[in-house]
Amino acid sequence: GSTGGNEWYGQLGVQFESAGSFVFAYPSLAGDINTTTQDITSTADTITANADVVILKPDASYTLASNPQIAPGKLGQTVILTGEPQNANTVTLTDGNGLNLGLSRDVGDGDTLALVFNGSVWVEVSFQAN
Repeated sequence: GSTGGNEWYGQLGVQFESAGSFVFAYPSLAGDINTTTQDITSTADTITANADVVILKPDASYTLASNPQIAPGKLGQTVILTGEPQNANTVTLTDGNGLNLGLSRDVGDGDTLALVFNGSVWVEVSFQAN
């Protein structure tokens, strides 16, 4: 959609400005971002990117061995993965098996991994370990 002459694309607010530059921003934090929680109970689990933010709730620490590790999305779809608050367990995602990451990423309490689907694989946009 558009707002104030600028065009907004994507669920997380990639804003393309008239001068050809772009910024990442949230159009509004009130109601525009949807979240879901996904239980992780084995290394064979596949994450489903069915919300803007997916809160991972592992019952132990796992390194995903599934292929793909995150189910395919739609071209240009974005998702942020984060760990469940106050859960000491982590979910480790590795480069390959549907992911193009800079490094293996441990996602736990306070961590965020932002990804975009390029039509074939999920590509890392950013990672913040907290």
